[in-house]
Amino acid sequence: MKKLLVLITVMVAVFGFSTGAFADWGDPICTTCKGCQVEDIPCTISTGQDVTPLCPGFEYDSFPFKPVRSGYCNGNSQNCMAIFNICNCEDPLIFDTNEVIGIRMTVLVDGVAGQLGAYWADPTINNIDMYTHGTADGEPCDSLGNAETFGAIDYYQSNRETTATPLAGNSCDPILAANQAVVLFSATTTTGYTIKAIDVTEARHEWRIDIPGMRIDRNVLHDGELISVKIELLAAGTGGICADCDAICECIIDVANVCCEEAVISKCMYFPYVLPGVTEWSTGIVVTNISDVAIADMEATFTLTDKTGAVFTYTKDDFTSKVWSSYLNKMLPEFSGTPEIGPAWLKVSTNFGVDGYEFLTDGTFGAGTLPRLLCP
Repeated sequence: MKKLLVLITVMVAVFGFSTGAFADWGDPICTTCKGCQVEDIPCTISTGQDVTPLCPGFEYDSFPFKPVRSGYCNGNSQNCMAIFNICNCEDPLIFDTNEVIGIRMTVLVDGVAGQLGAYWADPTINNIDMYTHGTADGEPCDSLGNAETFGAIDYYQSNRETTATPLAGNSCDPILAANQAVVLFSATTTTGYTIKAIDVTEARHEWRIDIPGMRIDRNVLHDGELISVKIELLAAGTGGICADCDAICECIIDVANVCCEEAVISKCMYFPYVLPGVTEWSTGIVVTNISDVAIADMEATFTLTDKTGAVFTYTKDDFTSKVWSSYLNKMLPEFSGTPEIGPAWLKVSTNFGVDGYEFLTDGTFGAGTLPRLLCP
């Protein structure tokens, strides 16, 4: 408790915060913007005659400002950023005027660093930029802030000794060891960001740090792995900012899940409540072909189970449209028998990806519902 009170006192003096505004160490060190989700990246390699496989990398953050993401399965419109709050570090005393702060970033696969199939992918990034935000700069997700840089960086394999060059381009070939860049860090023991007096007076404690583009080796990763980036700040005043020195503050940002989640396309749907034979109400049924099966090749089997449990079937193979509709009572003569009048349920099995719609009406009032997909 005594140490915590000392740290709070120091931060009040150095950054001008009130004790009510101070966040105790242990609060999130890194955050991102509201609504940012960990999205999927492609993992497949296209093959076949006259097909040129393309395996581009991906860009996690909206840096320098939204939105400039790329490479994700479901578009790139999310506003994602790595926002490092130095006030939530264990020892805020280090972040004082004229202190030099270096950076180290490591690509992780399922929380582990190594030559595991995920690497840095932009050799043109030779320094790490950031924007600082304080009392006069607005929220990092909504305002640009103050442009700064950590200076020059070098790339290495996970051992932090073997140099590596990030691989650009769209090649789907296995990534060679020379390009398996996993770690980046400040190029020299004096390279880094020098904290300014104005950083202290304006309490610029939120640092929006650029995460360079990455790529996966799709020959290695193709099974839902989680890609993350470990961000570590290094300080000259605590033993240097070399490759092996201890970090003064660190956090992990999850940036992607490997493989696009494929949409479930069902070839069967059912309506749990229909009214065969009821004259006061009409049951309208819509069958929609959402696949690339041609109209001439469409086939659907309707299975009607009436309220007694008796089962009747009808197979239709003369569709004239990918969106077909009819009234159930109009279809009844086509079934293999006559169901009991009253509540029943209807299953539709097809040779194409299917969706549909049901509408019940008495001529004055009505209600519509979607079917249940993936039949029991």
